[in-house]
Amino acid sequence: MSDRDGRGFVPWLVAGLVALAPCTGGAAPGSVVNTKHNLSTSGPGAVKATAETQVCVFCHTPHNANPAPQLWNHLTSGAQTYGTYGSSSFDAGSSAGTFNTFPGRAAGQPTGSSRLCLSCHDGTIALGSTVNNGTIALSGTAGGFVPASSSLGTNLSNDHPVSFARSPADPQVQDPTAGDAVRLERGTNYVQCVACHDPHREDADAVTRKFLVKSNARSGLCTTCHVKAAAGWTWATSPHATSSKTFTSANTGGATGLGAHTGYTTVADNACESCHRSHSAPQAQRLLKSVDERGVCYQCHGNAPVAQKNLATVFAKARSHPLESSTVTMLHDYVETTTSPTNFAGARRHVVCSDCHNPHGAANAGTPGSGLHTAGVNTIGPTSVLAGVSGVEPAAWPAVLARGGALPMTGAPQSGYTITASSPREYPICFKCHTSYAFGQTPPPSPSGGTETDTASEFNPQNLSYHPVVGAPHLRTPATNLVAPWNATTAATRMYCSDCHGNNETTSASVAAGPHGSANAYLLRFANATWSTTAPTLNQSGGFCFNCHSASTLRNVNRVHAAGAHQSVSCQTCHVAVPHGLFRPALIALAKDGPPYNLGAAKIVRFQYATSPTSYQDTYCYSNISPCHTKHGNTSFAPTTNANTYY
Repeated sequence: MSDRDGRGFVPWLVAGLVALAPCTGGAAPGSVVNTKHNLSTSGPGAVKATAETQVCVFCHTPHNANPAPQLWNHLTSGAQTYGTYGSSSFDAGSSAGTFNTFPGRAAGQPTGSSRLCLSCHDGTIALGSTVNNGTIALSGTAGGFVPASSSLGTNLSNDHPVSFARSPADPQVQDPTAGDAVRLERGTNYVQCVACHDPHREDADAVTRKFLVKSNARSGLCTTCHVKAAAGWTWATSPHATSSKTFTSANTGGATGLGAHTGYTTVADNACESCHRSHSAPQAQRLLKSVDERGVCYQCHGNAPVAQKNLATVFAKARSHPLESSTVTMLHDYVETTTSPTNFAGARRHVVCSDCHNPHGAANAGTPGSGLHTAGVNTIGPTSVLAGVSGVEPAAWPAVLARGGALPMTGAPQSGYTITASSPREYPICFKCHTSYAFGQTPPPSPSGGTETDTASEFNPQNLSYHPVVGAPHLRTPATNLVAPWNATTAATRMYCSDCHGNNETTSASVAAGPHGSANAYLLRFANATWSTTAPTLNQSGGFCFNCHSASTLRNVNRVHAAGAHQSVSCQTCHVAVPHGLFRPALIALAKDGPPYNLGAAKIVRFQYATSPTSYQDTYCYSNISPCHTKHGNTSFAPTTNANTYY
């Protein structure tokens, strides 16, 4: 097939008209005669002429054509104004606008050969309306117009844009290589309809039969121009690009209109079109197949999953990240992290799957159900399910509170965070929503009760105690006192947030990990997840702390824990109820602390930090609050003049 640029004189078209005159002869494979664009009486489609036998006359004429370069015979809608595609990340757009409340750009009005395609496919001009042949009578039409299944209408905002040249500033888009079946408009380098569609051949992609210029198996057509890769991730190794799992029109995830729409039957062969529609997409922003992203993901990850794990059941648990589910609007936007931290606060507070997973980059090294991290590290590798997700982290960690400081701890200003397009660790992903980056100094209510806290201030590596998500562990006793795998902890060991927060069920080949949902408050992991003002205690076998800390060794290596009376009181009697991190050592809670750090169990008034866990004395703790006052009620204990006392 020769030039389809739609701009200059087209010699092949004249030759074709002569060869086919009167356009009724036999057809070679791939000829327009064998396609639905043959509207003559010999056409194979449902729409065809009642008497006209000429094949080409519906679009072309050798004389008095308009426009002449294309020898065009169909009436055009030159004055028609169209709604065009736009988004916050469409750098190639020519018109400024607002999309999903975000500033962005939209494509200009269709030009060139795309106008000719729209003269039928916008549904405003009858299919049989011609320049030289009058109105040709047709059967099978929608009142003379193109059937609804083939009509784009005049609002093209949910269709792949046309009549634009790619922006050199966008590294994820490229021009087709020389000789490729995908070709740009000569002179302008515009993407037009004919860049992807050959109106004279229906079967270059024999599965879809959508007049594509080449096969779109594994999105070979889409990836001619779209390059989905960046530092730390690549589409080429994503299971969304490689999975041989069956994915057909039956895999709707329970939502009408979803499932495969191409005719291809595996995830890999559908590829981009597993999630996107290039025409008439329900969600105009990025041409998603559903207004709510959850619906798109649930095609494969919901009930009756294509993937190994059913996430719909996990998100339905008592505590979960509340996925957006509106069928009208969508709060999430691709550029939200880079435009304003307030996009995660107040009325805009939300979560969708792609806040935590990059659907083009999430990886599993070719093994379904893998891609999870190894305990003891907080890094994200190229084979991780978190690969390619944006994250934030304080550019400078705030100074910690003084010994007598009062909670809450100092959070970084909203504008004081560094944004990374592809986070190298898990916690910056969590920080997008669960720190002052999102909510400033006013944390929102917690779904588990009370208010949330600023986790960045808690995991601040300058704090005197914390779980080692960001900073190195504070090892005062041998790591062998911890439960495996943490009994191998070293100075290099780090934690994921999801080591503690995630599914209460044990992860397996069919049970999802990660903080999607849990039967436990605070999205805590494990079946053994008791965490309250009364439990766990050291003389109980159950309790969340003891999934990592051994109750028996705690009694042996710490004099405070060894005291018999201490073994019957809850952990929260002495330690903060939000044990992420604290400016005081040993995560010590004081009675003066308010919720959510003290939920009413804390009894200590002043606390003196000992040089070792075995050197604590009764005089290191002052409390006149029952039941602690018997031994610790002396007001001279733990004096504030001691540099190791916290009060």
